[in-house]
Amino acid sequence: MATTPLIETRVWREGPTLALRELVPADAGALEPILGDADVMRHIDLGTLDAEGVAALLAQATADQEDPARHSYRLGIVQRSDSALVGTIAMDIQGLSNAHSHSIILRPGMANLTAGFEAVHLILGVAFEQLGLSHVWCTCYADNIVATRLFLAAGGALQAEPAQGFHFFSILKDQWREVSSLTLREALTLLRRNGSVSPARRPVDPGRGARDPD
Repeated sequence: MATTPLIETRVWREGPTLALRELVPADAGALEPILGDADVMRHIDLGTLDAEGVAALLAQATADQEDPARHSYRLGIVQRSDSALVGTIAMDIQGLSNAHSHSIILRPGMANLTAGFEAVHLILGVAFEQLGLSHVWCTCYADNIVATRLFLAAGGALQAEPAQGFHFFSILKDQWREVSSLTLREALTLLRRNGSVSPARRPVDPGRGARDPD
């Protein structure tokens, strides 16, 4: 059985099953089948990437890491059990205390509420507790029901109507702290009590076969 090579790089934050770490050029082999998958990338502005596109993305991520005035963070999502790289997530600092988090990408079979919920909480933890920010904006396509539920479950407030086909969510540090210790099931139950999620609708990312808590 093939093993995942251990890559030495900065780990930003660890959760129960996933962790966020810096990306390195050696990640290309693991990322190419993920970022080149049309189904995985259908809700991502980058579109599908070939080997050259993945190399360029990793080169930019490396350059950002070396920038003393860093404002862009594209981090790798890895499984803690075997250090396997299973996706990426991005965040851009805006001003002194704000950030925009976007482009949660998980490999086929993991693009579901369970993994996404943990990844969102990890990047928000980086923003609020490690970078000292107070406000994060999150965006997703208006028809991306899974991402919509993730951001609401993480304490996000949906801002008005979709603009140019996107949903915008505002997440404040205190709002996130109130829900950061909740499990996915508890967070979804709270949303239903508040009327944010209908119990009759249980959306699943098409083609994934994901089974998540109601």
